[in-house]
Amino acid sequence: MTTTRFTSAFIACLAAACGGGATTGSSAPATGAAQAAPAEAAAPAATPTVAVGQPVLARFRGGKFWFAGRVESVGSGTVAVAYLDGFRETLPAANVRQFDWRVGTRLECNWKRRGAFYPGRIVAVDGQAGAQIAYDDGDRENINIGFCRTR
Repeated sequence: MTTTRFTSAFIACLAAACGGGATTGSSAPATGAAQAAPAEAAAPAATPTVAVGQPVLARFRGGKFWFAGRVESVGSGTVAVAYLDGFRETLPAANVRQFDWRVGTRLECNWKRRGAFYPGRIVAVDGQAGAQIAYDDGDRENINIGFCRTR
């Protein structure tokens, strides 16, 4: 699978909170902030407002992790996403939300693309690789955020 190069839209999103920070399809933000009050949490998930070409986070194959991608098309209750690592899929709209990663966001990245994900945070935006990650164990890496995820 080939890696999709970063576009200026993703770099801009990393540098300054893209999409107004609104989340959809989830009651808790990816940054680990406190969840909404129980009365609000019981409300049905909002349908994402996304447009073709927009950077988003999506739950690959409906799993528990959010990965960066771009909207390819929007259907009735579905969104087709092209992930930055090259995969594509159409999934329920509830599994798509606004892209909200930026400097300071905690995530897990596939260190050196060797298949193991390690926790860290975005410490800088790099126009070539996407972001610089400071891992919790002290290592640092410039990485395409297509190889990162959040819970």
